[in-house]
Amino acid sequence: MAFTNWLALKTAILNAISDGSVLTSSYTINGRTINFRSLKEVTDFIVFIDQQITAEAGGARTFASFKNPT
Repeated sequence: MAFTNWLALKTAILNAISDGSVLTSSYTINGRTINFRSLKEVTDFIVFIDQQITAEAGGARTFASFKNPT
């Protein structure tokens, strides 16, 4: 599978989970191959992909909170 964008990669991984092939799958991104060995690795990678999707979309907003030092 060639990398096109993070959302397409997430869709491919979710499809692989639904058909049961995810635990024997590998993905190549920018020349680096990632092999999944457990469902935990896959779900951790999906969290990472969600962060990348957010960054591609302009990122999330960060707010500062100031507390009274007393």
